[in-house]
Amino acid sequence: MRIRGLFWILTVLLLFVLAIITYHAFYEESSFMFFFVEGIVILTIIYLLVFYSRIIKPLDIIGNGMELLKEQDFSSRLSHVGQKEADRIVDIFNKMMEQLKNERLHLREQNHFLDLLINASPMGVIMLNLDKEVLSVNPTAHKMLGVPFLSDIVGKRLPELDSPLAEELALIPLYDSQTVRLNDANIYKCTHSSFVDRGFHHSFYLVEMLTQEVFKAEKKAYEKVIRMIAHEVNNTTAGITSTLDTLESTFSEMQDTEDICEVLRVSIERCYSMSHFITNFADVVRIPEPQTKTQPLNGVVFSCKRFMETICLNRNIRIVMELDPVSPIVDLDN
Repeated sequence: MRIRGLFWILTVLLLFVLAIITYHAFYEESSFMFFFVEGIVILTIIYLLVFYSRIIKPLDIIGNGMELLKEQDFSSRLSHVGQKEADRIVDIFNKMMEQLKNERLHLREQNHFLDLLINASPMGVIMLNLDKEVLSVNPTAHKMLGVPFLSDIVGKRLPELDSPLAEELALIPLYDSQTVRLNDANIYKCTHSSFVDRGFHHSFYLVEMLTQEVFKAEKKAYEKVIRMIAHEVNNTTAGITSTLDTLESTFSEMQDTEDICEVLRVSIERCYSMSHFITNFADVVRIPEPQTKTQPLNGVVFSCKRFMETICLNRNIRIVMELDPVSPIVDLDN
């Protein structure tokens, strides 16, 4: 039974006892006893009213505060009741409510910031629920998976998705990271990890595209190898051609050595051709210096149009040119 009920029961019992005493005092025809009992009744009523305002009312206010906590209404506050002990409890309660409100606002702001950060991240993020079903994906992961509609991803397991990347992700063990190369020449670094929320492990995947980085690394490696080959070949052919030039000049002063001199000249030309080929091969991996010359601009544009027409037709693109009748003469590198 609540304290309010006990208070009213005690009040009724006290008033009943005082009523009996007043009845006996009235019929005993003693005016002193009658007024004395009436004074006790009045004092008892005053005491009960003070007791109610000091004890029962603060408890009711605290009970209302518990209801606010139950309903998670952190914006409401309790007012003071004029009693020192109860007001201390009210102050503590109001301070606790203010702190809970601030923490909830901070968590909401932080969660909103993290949502914006994940959605704007260039790295794909795939969240799973406890049943290993896709809970959410950010736009980057949605694009990487290649599934047209988001509804075809959320609520399904990774092996159930029509995506080669999802099939590879499903094979990655927990707390492991692998590099995946797909048939479309795209390269992804995939990490499978988890975090603890409310005592449960939630799995997630981080997918980072490495295609451009790998291509750049491979290109740098090829450049280094080709330049090293060109350097070694040019150094070797320089010595060989120098020796062959010396032999040719020596044999040319002798008689009946025309065949030998011809063979030496052919060998020298072959060495120069190989050196020129290796030099051009090294130029492939680096942008050469522009070699400009004066030529009509309309002719250059028309040749570029003829070159690009085949590629554009395959993609349903039509090239339209409106050239000046008088072609400008410019210096450029085709």
